[in-house]
Amino acid sequence: MADTQTFKQRLAGVLRRDHKIYVVYGFLITSITLLFVAYGLIEEAKYFLYGSSFTVLSVVSLLTLIIGYFIKLIALRHPRPLTAMVQELHRLIRHPEEIIGFVLLLTATSFLFSAFTSLKSLIPDLNPFVFDEAFAALDRSLHFGVDPWVITHSLFSGPIATGVINLFYNLWFFLYWVVLFFFILRVSPKDERLQYMITHILSWFIIGGLLATLMSSAGPVYYGHFSDGASPFDPLMDVLRGHDVWLVHYLPWIKVWALDTQALLWNNYISGDPSLASGISAMPSMHVSMAVLMALAMGRINRIFAIFFWTFAIIIQIGSVHLAWHYAIDGYLAAILTIILWKLVGKWVKHL
Repeated sequence: MADTQTFKQRLAGVLRRDHKIYVVYGFLITSITLLFVAYGLIEEAKYFLYGSSFTVLSVVSLLTLIIGYFIKLIALRHPRPLTAMVQELHRLIRHPEEIIGFVLLLTATSFLFSAFTSLKSLIPDLNPFVFDEAFAALDRSLHFGVDPWVITHSLFSGPIATGVINLFYNLWFFLYWVVLFFFILRVSPKDERLQYMITHILSWFIIGGLLATLMSSAGPVYYGHFSDGASPFDPLMDVLRGHDVWLVHYLPWIKVWALDTQALLWNNYISGDPSLASGISAMPSMHVSMAVLMALAMGRINRIFAIFFWTFAIIIQIGSVHLAWHYAIDGYLAAILTIILWKLVGKWVKHL
């Protein structure tokens, strides 16, 4: 009885620790649902798109942590690495409230991301893509009359450079998941975790949802589908396709994967299918937003992380333009807004 009571108290403590995150999550999911109802699109709302994906990723991540810890023990020449690992796992199992807290927060996050994906897929229905021409012109004027992609392809010319940039761009999801998983698990320092988790989800919904709808644009790769006449980005697409052909022929282990992904997203857009990671939206860039957030959060831990993640954020900004995903200003605005949100949430957390 005493053990049961103690467990309930510990679980209540875990839920109290995370309750501010759940309050923000609850507000956002309610707002999204009301938006779907207001536009008569409630049947388009999907809340379980990421359940299985998050489960698989979590299991793989936990197994990777266990194996990594075991390898670390061996590297440190621990006299009984297997025994030490079993003891550590036993210690974790003795705190089931933390396991429950982890599962609940991960489930809530997948639930919210599913709703966000449904919302993102409806951006052109809520506000058609009308800003591409204006953003392309602004991009050009800010870069001395030259399209930014011309600059990136001059600095990083050739198929190999494009393939490497695309490789880093694809690495974004892996690092994004690792950092998110890290902060869901990392319950201390409490303020840093809370600041990251709330900034993270607010960035997706304010920057990637609200502002993406208000400034609805498709991006350079889809420019020709929503504007009259020839697209000024046709030469860029020709360059990317040429680089892809060269890479497939000479370096088959690397290619311009962006082209396949762009085609997949376009097919999903045409079919209206709100599948995983679907939806077309350029302004602001969530790839850049999340890369900057990772740099802000991980930079708090040590200088090496700061250097690595800020360098990665710069590469993502370059790649977003180089691979025809975004106008340069999509990333500029996303970075500025993410930093502002990070600081505002930080001040709010300190005053709690």
